[in-house]
Amino acid sequence: MVFGITLLDLKSTLNDSNNLLSNWKDTDESPCGWTGISCYPNSQTVRSINLPYMQLGGFISPVVARLTRLQRLALHQNSLHGLIPKEIAKCSELRALYLRGNYLQGSIPTDLGNLSSLTILDLSSNSLNGAIPSSLGRLTRLRNLQVNKPCHTSLGFPVILPHAESDEVAAVPNKRPSHYVKGALIGAVSTVCVAILLVLAIFFWVRLQSKKERDAKKYKEVYKQSRKETGTKLITFHGDLPYPSCEIIEKIESLTEEDIVGSGGYGTVYRMVMNDCGVFAVKKIDRSREGCDRVFERELEILGSVKHINLVNLRGY
Repeated sequence: MVFGITLLDLKSTLNDSNNLLSNWKDTDESPCGWTGISCYPNSQTVRSINLPYMQLGGFISPVVARLTRLQRLALHQNSLHGLIPKEIAKCSELRALYLRGNYLQGSIPTDLGNLSSLTILDLSSNSLNGAIPSSLGRLTRLRNLQVNKPCHTSLGFPVILPHAESDEVAAVPNKRPSHYVKGALIGAVSTVCVAILLVLAIFFWVRLQSKKERDAKKYKEVYKQSRKETGTKLITFHGDLPYPSCEIIEKIESLTEEDIVGSGGYGTVYRMVMNDCGVFAVKKIDRSREGCDRVFERELEILGSVKHINLVNLRGY
């Protein structure tokens, strides 16, 4: 229960206003069944802490350094404040550190450059200031560094972050709408807008059915690619995507739950970042509902030609 005590010490500095960590109890023999905690097989050694979107307040306690075999620490999209503890660098096996979307202040600890196994470092959407420490240049396995916006980096240091008005820690706002409430409102408005646009698109599609020649002329710019080894077909509109089909398909196939930005009645939306920092929204459709026949493909081709300021351009499927 040594690791359980460490986790309870970590919890003591967090403000769990919604009591989402209620099953973290000192009476348990093992912490491996606690919310957000996973352990190595046949062991009570903590491997990952996953507590994003939990509306947690407070600060990150330096006791996290006791979890020396921790590989993943995900506390993004909460309301944490204070400094990033330099003691995190003692988690020598850490591979992924997600702290985006909080109120963290101060500078990036130079000790993070000692995390030789780190591949992902996401500190974006915080109140950090100062320069990215040159010590991060020693992280030879780092493939994704996010500070203000997502981008793969060649680590050309130093890079300057936005400075605060003074060197003192900026004050934390007294009130802030929860991520959950804002997300729900944005999602509701977006759903209504998309539904209206889809209805209009289908309406115009029906009217255009009789104009076969015009349709044929429009569709001739659709560019189809296939990948024989997987049987995957990729169709892009106007053939203007500057990426080979193999790169796009590999990126799509590598999407995980960490990349999810929303979901609806017909599928899940993922955020996909290409090697040149290009960002796309990818929606995986529930095929049991939509099917994959020619009618579905023609509908998507019509939607590919619809442009509106509130509608993301459909680039392919």
